[in-house]
Amino acid sequence: MWLSKLSLKAAALVLAGFASSAFAQAPLDISADDWNYLSNFKLWGTNGIDTKNRPEFYDSRFYDRKNENNFSGYTNVLPDTLGWVGTAKGDLTTDEVGWFDGPIIVGGAVTVPSGYAESRRAYLLTGPIRTTGGIGSARSRGTVCQGTNKSGACANVPEIRPNLSVPGLKGATLSGTLNVSGRTVLNVSSYCSANAICDIYFSSINFSNDSRLVVQMPAEGQPTRIFTNSISFGTHPEIVVAYQGKGEL
Repeated sequence: MWLSKLSLKAAALVLAGFASSAFAQAPLDISADDWNYLSNFKLWGTNGIDTKNRPEFYDSRFYDRKNENNFSGYTNVLPDTLGWVGTAKGDLTTDEVGWFDGPIIVGGAVTVPSGYAESRRAYLLTGPIRTTGGIGSARSRGTVCQGTNKSGACANVPEIRPNLSVPGLKGATLSGTLNVSGRTVLNVSSYCSANAICDIYFSSINFSNDSRLVVQMPAEGQPTRIFTNSISFGTHPEIVVAYQGKGEL
């Protein structure tokens, strides 16, 4: 995922073994409707996101950036199941290349450096896409919608909620730092009992260059939320979800 450091100005990072609108919004200070909306996102920022260099937000079951123009794996895959990427307001900014699948819902623009050759620009792999400021010279596939346009193919593209912000926590304390260096495993079973929503709290999460955070799930999966006041990335970090007995990532 990312050059230079990125700080998502966020109080909550959602990393779910499976996404579910049935996730209870407690202990979050947010309405059920807004929480259900926010739960669709795999990456979201209130005031914009700057991913810097080589962000990778795609499902490797369906796509391999080494075969960049082979999209056959997405056949019969609903984009909503891939997780959304977006902001309430502010741009989604990338530096050199970058790959994002799923809906792109941005309350600003998708921006890439001017003058980059096409092969060095961010790739929005599946869409659909809705922005208030356009996608500039980013490469894209799927429906592209502007602002509140709901006509034609844009009718079912998710809305932008510009007044939404990352919810605060009620009755919970953020403490400790998770430092991700090399391959770092966060085993959900070490934090929570089985068959329950697992909430994990950190004051900050910091990624070194070329590091990978593996969120290790039990074999059957477990709905999991990781809350943090801040998250910062070095060059090319990765966040992946692995399942017990289904191979290592």
